[in-house]
Amino acid sequence: MQTKLGILKLDDNSTQFYLDELNKMCSNCSYKTHRANFNEINNLLPNPSKKLTRLVSENIDTLLHLDVNTLLIPNITLHQTIDNLKINAEIIHPLVETVVNLKKEKHTKVVLFGSIYTMQSDYIKSYFKENKIAVQTPLKKEQTLIDDVRKQLFKQTENTDLIAEYNFMVKKYAQNNAVVIACTELSIALQISNRKIFDMARIQIMKAFRLISKRN
Repeated sequence: MQTKLGILKLDDNSTQFYLDELNKMCSNCSYKTHRANFNEINNLLPNPSKKLTRLVSENIDTLLHLDVNTLLIPNITLHQTIDNLKINAEIIHPLVETVVNLKKEKHTKVVLFGSIYTMQSDYIKSYFKENKIAVQTPLKKEQTLIDDVRKQLFKQTENTDLIAEYNFMVKKYAQNNAVVIACTELSIALQISNRKIFDMARIQIMKAFRLISKRN
């Protein structure tokens, strides 16, 4: 079946990152987009709720009406809500695809980088545990710095020293562990490449590219 890719446009920075990375791999990639009111959605994140579920469902329904059968959602946390929807399309899911990549490399333990909510909640940890992958998190003070990076990238107020410190921390943990980046702002700030670094956003994008290349 031919892949008809649909991308839900959310935050401008994150969405543009996904589009830019995808277009680097495939200059003539064909996809359709629908812009959601991200401010309305973001005000309800990170915790799932009935109102958030309704908003996400309405936006995905609009995207599906554009004749797409595969969805790429440029927000990791939002998938916790998407998991509870019945969607007649393939979801390029960051957790599912990351676990596939981790298992290929035979990793059974990771260090998780994300927002404070992501690092402290059970959403990713429980899914990884089901797949026999243990999850550790950075030290509390490091979690605060990581979340500061996320916040500053979102507001576009980041500075080079903070970004450098963040990348040093990723490199430090990746020396002896698989590191999972589970936040698009942290993906944008990531300046190093390493076989032990598993960037959920880039993993999603690579999966989208492979589906387009394979079926088109």
